[in-house]
Amino acid sequence: KEISDKSGPYDMKQEKDYRIFETNARTAGAVEARLIPAEGIIIENRGPFKCRSGCPYYGTSLVCPPHAPRADEFRAVLQDYSLALVVRFQTSATVSDEIACSMLRMMTDPNLPSGTKEEIQSFFAEFGDDCRKFHHAMLQLEREAFLAGYPLAVALMPGPCVLCETCNGIGGTCAHPTMKRFPADALGVNLIKTASLAGMKIGFPFHDSPSSIGILLID
Repeated sequence: KEISDKSGPYDMKQEKDYRIFETNARTAGAVEARLIPAEGIIIENRGPFKCRSGCPYYGTSLVCPPHAPRADEFRAVLQDYSLALVVRFQTSATVSDEIACSMLRMMTDPNLPSGTKEEIQSFFAEFGDDCRKFHHAMLQLEREAFLAGYPLAVALMPGPCVLCETCNGIGGTCAHPTMKRFPADALGVNLIKTASLAGMKIGFPFHDSPSSIGILLID
């Protein structure tokens, strides 16, 4: 099957040449990496809308809504890309199913038992360390694509930015402008549906430890 865009079709040989990016992703620490047509990325307006409904990163992170491009803007940008590399990372951080189902609520509960609070804090500390590794891995994949002759390749990050302990937020300037990338879900990407198209299964709430999905746009 050919994958086509406005400039013409990619033949099977060219598609095969792209497979090196899947190998690079696994070398960078991904547990799965699959190429799909860029048009297979599922974008929905309800994603950023959901961000406004209780997400602690809304309005406080320079890469999240309302600072991130809107879903309709990203739809227009996506038309300029032909392929997407969907990358799944697996964190080593674990937490009980009970906490995973209501973690955000528990974090704001003033009557939270100390043992539960410590479990949540331990999870986020380990998960944050892994997310920083995932972030750097996606930047590495983007650079490898750039050096391979795809200068407009760009990474969408697996989760909110964790480069700084506290983001400069509204009115601030990013402390790491060359490393700043948008999370896929902040742009309206339905990660569950998109990962499923790539043959990957992720679910919410997660069991034991969560997967993180990054996307590399290539053209």
